[in-house]
Amino acid sequence: DDRLVFSAEVNDDGTVQITFYEAIDHGVGQDELVTNVLVESIQSDADGTQEAVVAPLEIAILDADPVIENESYSVTEGQVISGNVLENDIDIDGDLYIRYVRAGGEIQSVPDGGSVSFSLEKGELTVFSDGSWQLNASRNLDHTVEQSLVFDYLAADDSKDYGVATATIDIIDGQAGYVGSATINAAEVPLGEALLTTEGSVNVIAGSDNPDPTSLYFGGASITKLEALGLTSSVSDNELSYTLSSSGKQITAFANGVTVFTLTLSGIESGNDVLASISLTLYHPIDQFNSSDTVTFPLTIGGTDLDSTPLVENEIDFVLKDGVDPTLSNLTVVAMEEINLESGAIFKTGSLQLDIGSDYVDSLRFSELNQPTLVSSESELLYRLSDDGTTITGYILEGGVEVNIFQSKLLSTLPVESSSEIEYSFELYRSFDLSKDQILDIPLLVNATDSDGDTTSVTLDITLEAIEGLNDDASLTVDILDGGDGYENQFEVPSVTIQGDALKISDEWLVTITITDSLNNSITVTTTVENEAYTLSDVDLSSLAEGPLTVT
Repeated sequence: DDRLVFSAEVNDDGTVQITFYEAIDHGVGQDELVTNVLVESIQSDADGTQEAVVAPLEIAILDADPVIENESYSVTEGQVISGNVLENDIDIDGDLYIRYVRAGGEIQSVPDGGSVSFSLEKGELTVFSDGSWQLNASRNLDHTVEQSLVFDYLAADDSKDYGVATATIDIIDGQAGYVGSATINAAEVPLGEALLTTEGSVNVIAGSDNPDPTSLYFGGASITKLEALGLTSSVSDNELSYTLSSSGKQITAFANGVTVFTLTLSGIESGNDVLASISLTLYHPIDQFNSSDTVTFPLTIGGTDLDSTPLVENEIDFVLKDGVDPTLSNLTVVAMEEINLESGAIFKTGSLQLDIGSDYVDSLRFSELNQPTLVSSESELLYRLSDDGTTITGYILEGGVEVNIFQSKLLSTLPVESSSEIEYSFELYRSFDLSKDQILDIPLLVNATDSDGDTTSVTLDITLEAIEGLNDDASLTVDILDGGDGYENQFEVPSVTIQGDALKISDEWLVTITITDSLNNSITVTTTVENEAYTLSDVDLSSLAEGPLTVT
């Protein structure tokens, strides 16, 4: 095909210069190929004659071995890299190809036009016969020591000449993992229940290496940010103080040395990632004075991966919501009858039920506002509260002088740390302006406020009934059914029945009978009128002296 393969040129000094333009094909196993080149020269004799001389020039053509060089590459763990190991190799006997590859102690023969693959600890390696290769580098390698993958290859040319070289792929540490974002929500429980223990979680995302679940910690910034909140608890007016354990896994909040809450951090593997858990144990309620009734703990969380590479820290919001508000309810009704004022002031007691909810109740008092409008002697009542708010007095002004109409007191000790019954007293000195048969409500307003400032209210269930006095023609008879001799003798009849008529007297009126002996010893018994009659059974007279009795 008229291609120039080599040329031979005779120099003036008689040397021959051979120049090869293309490779000479050698047989398999043939390292030397010998050929001749005829060189014609003109020889001049001493007698001046010339003659042509043709002589063969033997040329030994040695086969050229391929020049195979070592290679170095670099890849980040978890990434894919490719290349060609023959790009820097030289051979003049046609294209080189890969014949054998050794990796991880295993040797594989590469088929013509094919490839071989190796599943190695440090990645999936594939080498093709044309010298190209690809490595899917493993992730999560231990980069506290150097990581590299080495494979040797044998390259051949068309003459079956071989060369051996080594390719080294350095695997460098990759991107660090990071702590994900999360908002954890919890709510306080009522104080009467068990301690609040609640848990939330956040994902810690792997980078080129898996996070180490044992390495998680609360960052020091957590303490600084918690202190900046200025939180308090109902156990003390002083702001909370905080400590971080030496492991960095637990934050403890104190109020005057009393543990208020703890936050504990832990982690477990979750695939390549780690699931971090934050546990809150609340021993005493947190004061929450903002309008949202929440407090947010800003917690910085960090850690390392299995290579000890620091994770990217993140701030997690742990939101604690105020729990149940306190409640007040009436347990008893304080009912009074106006007519009883004829005997002096009326004194009654009642009770409330206070359920404290999730926080201690540190204020129980009569309200300064919204007390009922009441009238006595045609004057509207004014109100006066004691300094602690537990006593309220209703009064009117007569000629510039304060005249007390009633006084009520709450009988409790603060703070209230558990749900309980609260007693109160009500004393009425003068009547209100009532119409006939009117039942007047006296709804005094009482407020209970917990340490968060949450307030509940109740109006006391107090009534005053206008009951007219006895009719002028009302009468009462007394009969003692003794069965004896007319004298009440303790040896004959120690127990008697007393009964009688109550003419023109309404039901439910009280009948009080006093029996006095000759020595001025007396007993008093009481019952109520029913259908204009009354009966007292089993009245014990044994304490009275024998002889005549006086009944009043």
